[in-house]
Amino acid sequence: MLEVDPVGGTVLGQGDGVRLLVGKAKEVPPVTLIRPGDLGITEIEFTRLAESANCNLTVTAFNHLLENAEGITVVGYLQMRDQGNTRITLDFSQSSGLETLEPQEYHQFRGYVTLSPGITASYRLQIAQGTTVIDEVIEQVATCA
Repeated sequence: MLEVDPVGGTVLGQGDGVRLLVGKAKEVPPVTLIRPGDLGITEIEFTRLAESANCNLTVTAFNHLLENAEGITVVGYLQMRDQGNTRITLDFSQSSGLETLEPQEYHQFRGYVTLSPGITASYRLQIAQGTTVIDEVIEQVATCA
């Protein structure tokens, strides 16, 4: 019972009403914690978008789960410095993350980064659930062709 009006202990007369507010607590789905090894990066690919300075970054990850995992949000994180030491940050605003991981499946994350043609950059990429880093690739080299 969420609410009673009038409050308990109130003396009522004949014909007085009592209002009861009842409800059920909202069920929150359990969060499945993903551990290192449950999800691994299998491929990272840069592709130049037609008539644009932007490159499309596609990260493919495979999960090794034996059961479905609900309540998962996996996001990519990328910081890059080109040869001129200019910091480049990936925009994952076009990516929606994952809410459910079906077992033994591939998943793709997409984002956009601006690189001049032929510029090679090193990057650090993390896939995380909350504050837990699940997989990380550091100081790989990428050229947006």
